[in-house]
Amino acid sequence: MRMYKPLIIASFFIFILIFFYFWYFSPQKQIERIFNINIEASGLELLNKEEKWDINGDGDKLLIYNYEKINLESFGPLKQLPIQEELEVNGLPSQYKNLKVGYYKVILDDFDNRDMDILIVDPSNKKIIVYVQIM
Repeated sequence: MRMYKPLIIASFFIFILIFFYFWYFSPQKQIERIFNINIEASGLELLNKEEKWDINGDGDKLLIYNYEKINLESFGPLKQLPIQEELEVNGLPSQYKNLKVGYYKVILDDFDNRDMDILIVDPSNKKIIVYVQIM
């Protein structure tokens, strides 16, 4: 029995680490961390993830999520699409730039307006698009 005790303790800690890893990197937590919001959504799953980063740290990340049900009020204040701001967006596909129905939120960096986080909620296709750009 003494031989199994360290094995049981190690298994318990590994289980806890795996649980927190998947909780911390869940799709919902990723969106909440980027936009500092607390969202209420069910059936949230990552459909596509594209990242392009240069050696100097510049780049962008595009995350596309699908959802079953969402509470838009939990996102805080959102603006109506289309995007009104003039943004120097490099990697956001035009199909998302030109959306006419839905909501969005843009967070611009205080020092460089090319650094931005964009959240787009497309209720007609039940998608959430997250775009992060650092220049």
